[in-house]
Amino acid sequence: MDLVVEQDSVVRIQIHTYNPKNQVRAFIFNNDDKDNKKPIGFSVGGRSSASLFMRLKQEEKAYRLVLEYESLDQEDACPISHVRIITKPINDTILENLECRGKPLPPTHVTLKSDDVVISGEFAFPGDWLAKAVKN
Repeated sequence: MDLVVEQDSVVRIQIHTYNPKNQVRAFIFNNDDKDNKKPIGFSVGGRSSASLFMRLKQEEKAYRLVLEYESLDQEDACPISHVRIITKPINDTILENLECRGKPLPPTHVTLKSDDVVISGEFAFPGDWLAKAVKN
């Protein structure tokens, strides 16, 4: 199967089989590897499930996704596998997963009363706060 990536994205592939003797693996090959010799990503897992999660850069040519049986139960009359492929632009993923969810900003000033200073707590570090900290 060809995977066309129009912008830098993350891809997640999940494979599930009901018979643990039927194991399916996924491999992603670069678009310029015509012989499919060296995958740039592959699924890992065991028994009846495997998954692959990786970042794919925007390319003019499609990536190649190959699904292969690693083992197959010869007595299984209907070896069915469920495959889910999810792709999402990397910028959307970053915005969704790195949002500040109500955590306070770290203090702007810390009063030093001794040589040992400990500040503890959960703080948010939004991009504009980091930019200001770098400038100062």
